[in-house]
Amino acid sequence: MMVSRRLYWTLWMLSCFGQYSGQDLQFPEPANGAVGESVVLAPVNPPSTSIITTHWAFTSTIIISVASGVTTVNPAYKDRVSFDINTLALELQNLTLGDSGIYTLSVTLAAGETLTGETSLQVFEKISNVRLIGPEELLIEGNSSANITSEGTGIITSVEWMKDNSPLSPSNRIIFSPDNRSVSISPVQRSDSGEYQCTYRNPASSETAKHSLIINCEC
Repeated sequence: MMVSRRLYWTLWMLSCFGQYSGQDLQFPEPANGAVGESVVLAPVNPPSTSIITTHWAFTSTIIISVASGVTTVNPAYKDRVSFDINTLALELQNLTLGDSGIYTLSVTLAAGETLTGETSLQVFEKISNVRLIGPEELLIEGNSSANITSEGTGIITSVEWMKDNSPLSPSNRIIFSPDNRSVSISPVQRSDSGEYQCTYRNPASSETAKHSLIINCEC
């Protein structure tokens, strides 16, 4: 039991700090970014001693190098990166889907010791053009059915429905599609009147669309 607890603790620490075996520089959890936006990659434990050289790389491609106070930027990253010598933070700007992958930081200290660390970045397309399509016909309580369908572009990792700013939950009358992108209400009741909201999310962006339903009484 003690061995299992120690193993669990070790795995938990690795997952929390993104630290790879044998690495000295630790990073927080993997970073997420949106196409066209910026992201900052920074170790949580930059060395406090004098640094002779610093290298940031994407896979096997050097992004930026700093040696003896001289900074060299890969032409492919010109005008897209900035570097903070104090925190060793690398800022990537105008992100593209091709920026997703593993980033490596390596520093050489004045004492001759080399410290390394790795982190990962996942770039997502920004969610856009989210809209709700609902019934156009007159809805009568107890007789009509209502279907509300959502649409949008981008990589969608979750879909959330609300009604009048409260979570919309399934019931024997309210049924969600398997992908959660549409909802069917049958038969409708007067209490179903209100504003419906659907939010598309991914780790880098979100967008919400709204649609109002009016349920008429059967008179």
